[in-house]
Amino acid sequence: MKRLYTYFFPVILLVGFTVHQAAAQNEIEIQQSSLRGIGEFYVAINVEGNDSLAYRDPLSTGQIRQDVIQELKEAGLPFIDKEALNPNLRYPYLLVHLNLMHAGRGIVPFAVNLNFYQPVKLSLNRDKPFYASTWNTGNVGVVSLDRLAVIPESIHKTVRVFIEDFRKANQ
Repeated sequence: MKRLYTYFFPVILLVGFTVHQAAAQNEIEIQQSSLRGIGEFYVAINVEGNDSLAYRDPLSTGQIRQDVIQELKEAGLPFIDKEALNPNLRYPYLLVHLNLMHAGRGIVPFAVNLNFYQPVKLSLNRDKPFYASTWNTGNVGVVSLDRLAVIPESIHKTVRVFIEDFRKANQ
């Protein structure tokens, strides 16, 4: 009986891990496919944090927005300035959310989240128009006050993931 457990248990673990891995891979493919056929989209930036940090130059909403837009334009994605949007239409958008705080002693934990929102209709709510996140990624980190430039680099890495997934979906 002990011998049976010795061989049977690793097989169960392997099957369980493979099923979980397949589900995670399927989720990635579903998220990527949600980017297929996207025409124009705009960028929204949200920076949350202590006032002492959120307005510093590399972390200001304006600077982050400028950097993200430049990166999307250089990649040739169909980005559109929010000012050029038709107010009667609903457009998808990429939300870049940065959450950071000065935790004291020069330590700054942060989280970067990117979500791609698309207009959807809720079928159970009489086709009410709504926005839903169809793609997301993010990361977290901790830096010291003298290394705040690492945070925009982290945003850059997550934007690169979006660009790669967008390109894969629209090849």
